[in-house]
Amino acid sequence: MVPTSLLMSVTSAGIAILYFVVDLVFLVLVLTTVRTKRPDAWAFLAAAVAIALVTNPLAALAAWLGAAFVSGSDGMDAFMRFTLITHLSLGIINVGARVLYIVGVVRLAGEPSPLVLRDGRD
Repeated sequence: MVPTSLLMSVTSAGIAILYFVVDLVFLVLVLTTVRTKRPDAWAFLAAAVAIALVTNPLAALAAWLGAAFVSGSDGMDAFMRFTLITHLSLGIINVGARVLYIVGVVRLAGEPSPLVLRDGRD
């Protein structure tokens, strides 16, 4: 039988890779499609995805580091403190990213500003 810790590690790594690939595809779509059609919205969406591309792997790495090093060195209390600090800091960053997503989607749903639609020819 496969140890549970190995299954958890493989599952966590697989999910982290899947998140990264999906975020990368989303970033490519934003930079190619949204950027050309809605210049007023693309920067917010691109920033949100860029934050996700950084924080999702950091969260997976922090979980692995916490389990591998912190819990073994100082016991469960140190592991819980490490987990609390990691989740709190990455959570605040992710809330900021979600705000950027919301602003980008609201701009996409609304009418483009006249300055954005202007093609430079008078």
